[in-house]
Amino acid sequence: MSYAQVNSGDGRAPATAEDITAFVRTAVAELLDVRPETVDVDRPLRDLGLDSVRILSLVAVLSEHLGRPVPGWAVWQYPTVAGLGAHLAGEDAPPAAAPRTGRTPAAANDPIAIVGLGCRLPGGIETPEALWESLCDGLDAIREVPADRWNAREWLDPDPRAPGRMNTRWGGFLDDVAGFDADLFRISPAEAKHMDPQQRMALEVAWAAFEDARIVPTDIAGTRTGVFFGTMAQEYHLATGADADDIETHSAVGWDNSIIPARIAYTLGLHGPAMAVATACSSSLTATHLAVQSLRRGETDLALAGGVNIMLHPNTTVAMTKFGGMNPDGQCRAFDAGANGYVRGEGCGAVVLRRLSDALASGDRVYAVIRGTAVNNDGASNGLTAPNPRAQVDVVRTAWQDADVDPKDVSYVEAHGTGTLLGDPIEAEALGTVFAEGREEPLHLGSAKTNFGHLEPAAGVTGLLKTALSLHHGEIPASLHFDVPNPHIDFEANKLSVVAERRPWPAARRRYAGVSGFGFGGTNAHVALEEAPCVRRRLAPLAAATEEELHAAIAGTATATGPYPAPDATGTHRAVVAPTPDGRAEVVAGPTRPGQRPQLALFFSGHGAQWIGMGRDLLSEPAFRTALDDCDRAVAEHTGWSVTEELLADPAASRLDRTDVVQPVLFSVQVALARTLAAWGLEPDTVFGQSIGEVAAAVVAGALPLDEGARLITTWSALIAERASGHGALLVCDLTADEAARPAADHGLSVAGHLAPDQVCLSGPADAVAAAERELSENGVRTARVNIDYASHSAGLEDLAPELVRRLGTLRTGVTSVPFWSTVDDDFVDGTALGAEYWARNMCRPMLVAEAVAALTRTEPAAAHGLSVVEIAPHPVARHSLERTLTALGGTRSAALATCRRDRPARRSLEDLVARLWCEGHDIGWTAVHGRSDRPALKTPVVLTVSGKSEEARAENAARLADHLKGRPDAELLDIAYSAAHHRAHLEHRASAVVSTTERAGEALLALAEGRAHRDVVEGSAVGGELAVLFTGQGSQRIAMGRQLYGAFPVFREAFDEVCAALDPHLRVPLAAVVFAPEDSADAVLVHETEFTQPGLFAVGVALFRLWESWGVVPGAVVGH
Repeated sequence: MSYAQVNSGDGRAPATAEDITAFVRTAVAELLDVRPETVDVDRPLRDLGLDSVRILSLVAVLSEHLGRPVPGWAVWQYPTVAGLGAHLAGEDAPPAAAPRTGRTPAAANDPIAIVGLGCRLPGGIETPEALWESLCDGLDAIREVPADRWNAREWLDPDPRAPGRMNTRWGGFLDDVAGFDADLFRISPAEAKHMDPQQRMALEVAWAAFEDARIVPTDIAGTRTGVFFGTMAQEYHLATGADADDIETHSAVGWDNSIIPARIAYTLGLHGPAMAVATACSSSLTATHLAVQSLRRGETDLALAGGVNIMLHPNTTVAMTKFGGMNPDGQCRAFDAGANGYVRGEGCGAVVLRRLSDALASGDRVYAVIRGTAVNNDGASNGLTAPNPRAQVDVVRTAWQDADVDPKDVSYVEAHGTGTLLGDPIEAEALGTVFAEGREEPLHLGSAKTNFGHLEPAAGVTGLLKTALSLHHGEIPASLHFDVPNPHIDFEANKLSVVAERRPWPAARRRYAGVSGFGFGGTNAHVALEEAPCVRRRLAPLAAATEEELHAAIAGTATATGPYPAPDATGTHRAVVAPTPDGRAEVVAGPTRPGQRPQLALFFSGHGAQWIGMGRDLLSEPAFRTALDDCDRAVAEHTGWSVTEELLADPAASRLDRTDVVQPVLFSVQVALARTLAAWGLEPDTVFGQSIGEVAAAVVAGALPLDEGARLITTWSALIAERASGHGALLVCDLTADEAARPAADHGLSVAGHLAPDQVCLSGPADAVAAAERELSENGVRTARVNIDYASHSAGLEDLAPELVRRLGTLRTGVTSVPFWSTVDDDFVDGTALGAEYWARNMCRPMLVAEAVAALTRTEPAAAHGLSVVEIAPHPVARHSLERTLTALGGTRSAALATCRRDRPARRSLEDLVARLWCEGHDIGWTAVHGRSDRPALKTPVVLTVSGKSEEARAENAARLADHLKGRPDAELLDIAYSAAHHRAHLEHRASAVVSTTERAGEALLALAEGRAHRDVVEGSAVGGELAVLFTGQGSQRIAMGRQLYGAFPVFREAFDEVCAALDPHLRVPLAAVVFAPEDSADAVLVHETEFTQPGLFAVGVALFRLWESWGVVPGAVVGH
């Protein structure tokens, strides 16, 4: 029985959660002596100010009011007014089933994706973008000790043995460690005062890291998200001079480092582990190791790993001076002959982690992938704090064994690199022991400590941030202060090289990098990283008037940094290059002098191109992912399963051996590949396909809508799975069609396809195919089985044709936008001819691929300039056949090309393809290939949102966003507005700017930050209550009402057109012609006539309401006037 069913003490029976919640709110207000409307119903009771005594009083009041005992545990299990009210009314959700935390094979072996970065570092760095810019600029953020920390000169003595003194006045200091938006985290001023700034900063950086991961922090409450944070010193109570009389209620949790991750978990409502890790200078990498293990075990689904360090009191620096580690000159000179100790630094860094399969399935941006981690200890070495070379070798080697990567393939290590005479040579020797064997090029080394100082417990994550960004951008920033190599390090024998200047990181092979962190207590950690799937190479398309100028341009790209300029449109000589590790330029395609480009035909091959892992590394490519998501939805409508999940399934769980699964998946991958090439600027002249590949070809040609293509392929494959799978086989044979006739007749087989002039395929029962295969092999005929288990395109499928027609019924077809050549009818076919009967013929008839290629080469201008046939498939199964046909036809400028290859990075293959096609004269949208925006100026304004827990916080956020917009092109404004709307929490005090340029947006935001009115800015505060929408009546009409909305928003346009379709038969003039008529036209004045006014307002009102709905505006009531 719920509490709501029991009479209260005055005889009334509260009927709803709303009634009981109101009573709880009033009771809490009385206990706090405040007005009820000031009580936040979603805030924990303890945070509102109810201590244990008052909570027990609340329990007594509620028990008396409800007429039965309320157990004390209820207040702890439902700690908010709203939650307690719902529970007492019996409307709370049932307890969730215990999460499954057992290790699964997929999770245990899944790499870990870094999907979000957060930082607060010396030099005013508060974002990953600012960090990357600073690293590329070679920022040295070391400065003198700020006056608000301690008087550096009073504490300074050049003699490191001087009692109570330090031998340095330098450090990597933050500009502000006191500022904190306590309201954002619902922390009272009294509690915030007693919080160590490390707790405050960790909260803010965690929030920023989740937002960078495109996760709204308030949306992950209740999830299995873990927090693992490295910590070390506790200086706050020393810096504030607190004595026993100053210790208050919040002091215990405010000073304790274990509360740093716990407070993040509490504030965001996270239910995974929250662990503080203290292994000195390896703390944050050890925390990362624990986070990776937690994700692999399935204990968590999302994890935050990081570290924090703030220097508030001089005692720690004095201690490190006596320890012998401090550099008196303010420079960390890692691996340099002048190495003389490190410089202390402060800051905070964090990474958001999730399993790679989950990240790809969610469409996350992946900065880098953690392939392996390891942690160990020096054990009994040459002293408690002395490095142990063998332990360093072991931890690094173990991490790369965990990653299953050969150390010789690793390009870069972000070293511990403190710049000490003892530590640097030991670390270098250990790295040489692991990485030198079999290496052709040196292992590059660097250390972020040369930029920011040694952040101690946050040092490892700082190096991790730097390395993840380096992998993401394909460049390695310089390690500073390296002038003369340390003579105690044999760089040549160990095959090591310090990155003294910023350099490109070529993508000739997979990029791998390591990050090391060694604690002075002997705990060592190493993280093995890999570039993210779908990493873009820094391709440079070059064009010049002469061959000599082209070669000069090639040489000039080797050491260039940043985006390459657009190629010379008038250049007649072309090449595409990319930088290499040794400073040269790798020619990806060309040099050529293309002249008139060949014709481009996209060929969609059939069943057999599938492999486990196909398409995965393209899931973070925007065009591919968008198209695949569209296909996923369309296929799921008929199957109930997800294409993306099938692509991500591990081998044990994969269902790609099932016809009814693999064929819809292949269809989806082919459509997504074609759309990716289209997004990159490639426009085919013709499309054709074989077998099921014709379905994807028809969709790309515009002959079939995507939803109809999905219905066709799922119906076809389901029928085959039911009636034909497991009973046949397909054999490719090097025979002409005439030569194949006899073995086909002898064994009762069908000639299922003409793949090339001298190559066919035979289809039929599996035992008959096997017998023919043996006979042909004995006679010296080369054969190959196709990965298919039914007799495709054989006479044995003729009985299924009527059933396919029946199941398909009427297919919606359309006129092709790209010419479609049929390998069934051996001719160009219009889309309207591709009804169910066509596909029934496709199922049974031979595939006339060789005839199709021959016919296409004879068309103009292919006959004069050649034909490029691109096989659209996850692996080329028909390319060699296509090449044989083109060779036999004698086309000197014709070629068969592939989009992807098994077990090769798909993006690399696509880049090679478009590079070659560009060199042949095809147009390529290089900005899209490089992942940069190619949008024109915005035609309609965007809404840029900003919010804060207070007006002051909102102003600070507006100023920060205005600074972020400086110098950015207008084309980026839409992306920035989208991120602000979808990936940022929307707090109580809100404002929006309606703008169409970044300059205008910056002006509006600056005005908001300074408290000035601006015509583009709307301000307000979030309030409770319902939203009502009023539909006004006649009198509100105007000429051209809704015209801009109609042109800008498809949702508005579709709804308006739908209403017009219903109303136009009853009007003497089409409604759209009246509503959107030019102002000076005769039809424009009709909008004021009742016959058109009321239908026009009705259509615009419905369309506007549908547009609001698409934006998430859902009213509690609608009213008509």
